[in-house]
Amino acid sequence: KGQSRPLPHVKVKTTHLRNCPVLTEVNYSSEVLNGLASLSYTASLSRTDDIVRGIYNVEYKILKDMKFDRLVLFQVGADSYNYTDEKEFAVGHGPALIKKWTSSPGGNQYKSSAIKLDQQHPWIAMYKAAPQKSGAGASRGIIIRSWEAQSQGKKISPWARERSVDLGRRKVSITDITLKPEIKELKAGDTKKSEKTFLFKSISIGL
Repeated sequence: KGQSRPLPHVKVKTTHLRNCPVLTEVNYSSEVLNGLASLSYTASLSRTDDIVRGIYNVEYKILKDMKFDRLVLFQVGADSYNYTDEKEFAVGHGPALIKKWTSSPGGNQYKSSAIKLDQQHPWIAMYKAAPQKSGAGASRGIIIRSWEAQSQGKKISPWARERSVDLGRRKVSITDITLKPEIKELKAGDTKKSEKTFLFKSISIGL
């Protein structure tokens, strides 16, 4: 099989829909190398005087059968970019807390078990950020406001996991939004109401 490697995005296009002072809107579209899938990603930031709020709408189309070792749909932080160091994680939905735990930074691996996000308005919080010498040590979180996903005729839910990464001398933890860990293959032709090859028609994530 050889060593696993990330599949890069190609044919990347950026479209500025609104450069407004109240709510911006920019769309990024791309394809996964070899035409396996396409991605449409719309990001918005709202004007605020308290905390930063982002709204993200993500749409994936599976164009060819594809197998993978790791599939990440959305990240809070990234494998190669993360400047905060939250000490505590929590997962819940609406006003309910499902689970909380202390982060385990470093190691480039999943440290927490996967948690199914199948209730209305599930959320993930990362808090108790370590102080920094310069800049703010932010606490972060996301709320999945809507989710439509289907694979091989069956509806599927998002899952959340703590991912621990090494960034030079910094050891941190991030959050991955994934599918059920046992899913290692996606098929072309997974359909939605539009009868196109949508796998995830709408993932709207924001605060």
